[in-house]
Order: sequence, then C-alpha cells, then structure tokens
Amino acid sequence: MSFFDLVVGKPLATSEERAEHIGPIVGIPVFGLDALSSAAYGPEAALTLLIPLGLAGIQHIVPISFAILGLLVIVFISYLQTIDAYPHGGGSYTVASENLGANAGLLAAAALMIDYILNAAVGISAGVGALVSALPVLRPHTLALCLAILLILTLINVRGVKDTGTVFLIPTYLFVGTLLLVILVGAVRAFAAGGHPVPLFEPPHLPVSASMLSLWLLAKVFASGCTAMTGVEAVSNGVNAFREPTQKNAKRTLTIIIVLLMVFLVGIALRSCRTPDRCRLPYASRKPRRTSGHRPLDRWSRITEKGLRFALKISDQVQAVHVDAEECCDEVRQMWRQDVAAPLRSSGKTVPELILLSSPYRFVIAPLVEYILKVESEHPDRQIAVLVPELVVKHWWETPLHNQRAQLLKLLLLVRGNQRIMVINIPWYL
Repeated sequence: MSFFDLVVGKPLATSEERAEHIGPIVGIPVFGLDALSSAAYGPEAALTLLIPLGLAGIQHIVPISFAILGLLVIVFISYLQTIDAYPHGGGSYTVASENLGANAGLLAAAALMIDYILNAAVGISAGVGALVSALPVLRPHTLALCLAILLILTLINVRGVKDTGTVFLIPTYLFVGTLLLVILVGAVRAFAAGGHPVPLFEPPHLPVSASMLSLWLLAKVFASGCTAMTGVEAVSNGVNAFREPTQKNAKRTLTIIIVLLMVFLVGIALRSCRTPDRCRLPYASRKPRRTSGHRPLDRWSRITEKGLRFALKISDQVQAVHVDAEECCDEVRQMWRQDVAAPLRSSGKTVPELILLSSPYRFVIAPLVEYILKVESEHPDRQIAVLVPELVVKHWWETPLHNQRAQLLKLLLLVRGNQRIMVINIPWYL
C-alpha cells in the first residue's frame, strides 16, 4: 500500500460501493454534523448583537429563535419532499436547475459553495475559540490549531463515507449527549428554583436598555441566528449514500437531525432568556461601586455636549478621551478650554478630565479599547461606564451610510470587557 493510499484511503471498485452505504446511526454524524454543530454558534451569533442592547435586547432571543424554528420546519418539509422527488440525490443546485433554469442553479451552487466554506471556517473557529478559552496557554497557537483541524477534517472526508462516519461517530454523539445534558441540567435547576436559577458566579450586570431596537437590527439578528440551519441540505443531497430502503433511511436521518437541532435551539434560547433573572442578585449580595464615566471625544458638537452632560449626572469622575489620529491635539485642547472647561468653571461645576491618546498609525478604536481596559484594571473598585454616541436614523437603509465605529466599539468592549465595564448609548435622532 502506497503512502498516498494510507493517508486518503485505497480506491474503491464499483462492486465495493454497496459496502459504503450507511444507515441512520452513521448517517447522523456524516450528514448531520454541520447542522448539529451550528447550534453551538448560531444562537451565539444572534446574542452577540442583542447583548449590547441590555436586558431589553436579550428578551427578544426567544421570539427570534421560534421564528427560526418556523423557518426550519418549512425547510424540513421541503427536503422531505425533495428526497421523494429525487431518490438519487437532489440538493439546491439540482432542484433549482431542473425547475428554475440554469441561472438559478448556478446561483444556488454559488451560495452553497460560500455556505460550505463559511461553515467550515466558523465551525472550526468556534471550536478552537472554546478550546483556547478553557486552556489560555493555547491562545498564541489559535491559527495553527484551526489549520491543523481543517487538514485533519479534509483527510478524513476524502477516505469515503463509511470511514468518515466511523471517525465522527463518537465525537458527534458525545457532542449531542453533552449538549442535551447541559440543557436538561439547566432546565431542572430552573424548575427547582421556581424559574429563577441561582448563578454559580456573579454574571455581568446588564443595563436595562442601552439602545433603540429597530426592524433592521431585528432582521440582522434573525439572519445571524439562521446560521444554526447550516448543513440541513446535506441529507437530501446524499440520498445515494444510504442503504435500502434508501428514501426511508434518508428521511429518518433527516428527521432525527431536525428534531435534535430544534431541541438545541429551544433549550439554548430559553436558557439565554433567563439572563435577566440571573442578573438580578439578592440585594444583600450587591456591593456598591463608584462609577467613572468615559466619553469618547472626536470634536465638539451637540451630541458631544449631550454625552458630557449625561456623564456628569451619573458620576463626578468623568473623562473625555480623544484619540489623536490626525495630529490635532492643540485644536482639541483649545476647544476643550473654550467650550467645556471655561463654562463649567464659571458655573462652579467639576470639569471633566481630558485624556489625549496618541495614535501614530491612525487607529481609533483599538487605542480607546486598550485605554478603557487599562483604567478598569487599575481601579478594581470602580464601575466603568463608557458613553457611546449613536445616530438614530428614520429609515433603516440610511444606517449603512453612517460611520459604524460605535457598533465596533461596543462589540470589542463586549468581547474583551467584563462585568465592571458597561456601555451606555447616547442616541441622537436625525
């Protein structure tokens, strides 16, 4: 046997093809791994957009999840019909080409190629992200781990359906079992606590409401959450891989995958919606902290004035942080003395501190985030409030026309921050 055959498997004769046919038990890891694993990052993609909005945002995860479930049921029924109509395999390309024409088929094929590429990238990244969070010593090797896992998956998949199913059998059912166990334990604890489970660790204190929800944002959350449906097509595309009765085994496999995926989505969504309850700690356990306000400053404007006024109402320790990406420190100092310091001193009020951060490479967000994290680490007794200005437009299609730095800043603070860093939106309606 050559080295190439040892790595990718020996060629199969046509007469040996029947031995490669599989049943539902092996079919689930072969065709359902993409769909089932997407439950690990689909809800997270939706929550990433909802958490910065505070408690009011998280409460939308349940209706959005049920909307995704409704779409999933429609897709499920559609693929059951596809298995009957195309017993030799009928994916989106085949169905679109035969019913809507060549152009529609090519569009579906292009969408599938992009979907499969992104599915591999996101799935591996999510897995490695969870691994390095548990073992921080591996963080410098994140990229190498992702590439190594991608290479291993590629070599396993080229060995044939049967070998692939054998290798993925234990990891897939272990993943399914552990996720079901997590959902079950969470449900039991919630029921035992009367619907208000007690957290093992103090969770982040989310603001009651930090932004305005819009149809555009909800649609974006829905689209992000729909990544949990990735890979549902695989069974209808590979009907030929199942043993006789082919269609019955394919349908049974698809049904099991969809039911498991629905259970995962419902369980994760219901646990996430308990975040408001987990954030309400007993009054005696709350330790009051001094709050310091930090307001990013670009130039003097009405929204800047509104942000500073609000910051002075919530704290007597306020900093206006300007990232000098355009070498205009002197102009900012002059503006600060004239428009802020002088009027406040004349009225006998405390003048906020002006912080100027150098940015020789013209980065704005990164130096600002690093400074906020530095302040947080130097003052463990403080609650850090970051006041972020945000334009609120009348029409959803106007949103992409404006600067999105505020959204990026909130996302980075969410990812890199902790429970002592809170983000407060300062809306300005156009």
